[in-house]
Amino acid sequence: MTRTPKYKIWDGKTMHQSDNIQLQFSTDGWIALPYGANAEIIHNPIMLEFTGLKDENGKMIFEGDVLKYEREKKKIGIVNYNNKYVCYMFGNDEIGDNIFNIEILGNIYENPELLKEEK
Repeated sequence: MTRTPKYKIWDGKTMHQSDNIQLQFSTDGWIALPYGANAEIIHNPIMLEFTGLKDENGKMIFEGDVLKYEREKKKIGIVNYNNKYVCYMFGNDEIGDNIFNIEILGNIYENPELLKEEK
């Protein structure tokens, strides 16, 4: 699977998404410089990588997203990315990209309450 690297950045309060992000290392740690009218320096960003996959609504799936899918029963899990392959982690189960009816519910940073529902 070929994919264009894309990232979302969590700054501890707000999720930022930009197609053009410059990363630099400073004496204070990593900083991210998203391009655009409202660009701001983000100190020690948490980078969330695009998996190359989309949910059933066409939304891009990133690391840290909380997903819902159905097989025998409805399940909720967190996206983890491995550069060898993409998989969804539902508890200790690894599920490949061959599942259907995947929906993004939120992410672990903006919606931590969803982790209580994880099964």
